[in-house]
Amino acid sequence: MSWHITSKFPLRNGAGGCIGLAGIMRDLERGSSSWNPHRDMHEVLEYISTHYAQALKISDLAQVAGLSISQFDRRFQKALGQTPSRFLIHFRLTRACQLLAHTDETLSWIAHEVGFFDHSHFSREFQKMFGASPGRYRKKHARRK
Repeated sequence: MSWHITSKFPLRNGAGGCIGLAGIMRDLERGSSSWNPHRDMHEVLEYISTHYAQALKISDLAQVAGLSISQFDRRFQKALGQTPSRFLIHFRLTRACQLLAHTDETLSWIAHEVGFFDHSHFSREFQKMFGASPGRYRKKHARRK
């Protein structure tokens, strides 16, 4: 498995509505030495990838990194440009998108499956990140069988 850094930007029409996304993806293993800070978080990212559905604490992630909580928080933000908590939410929501598009499972089941133990928190965060409710996202992106 390899890690990538992605940057996504909304493409807006003249009225300000989002009509698409533009993105850039960079492979951390093949990137220049300027990506070395991301490699420092490799073990943490692997841990998140394996345990994202569990109730993860920042202290757990700091322990994986072998750092104090404050050191971990600073280094994570510097390396990935966001807090560990925000990264975890984005990771979980991205996984939820896959489940919404490829399964017929209930929204509550999906929320729990990706590590949200409060369905309303899942829905609020999903709406904030994607600009649509999980149900609307599913209707738009579901793979027809």
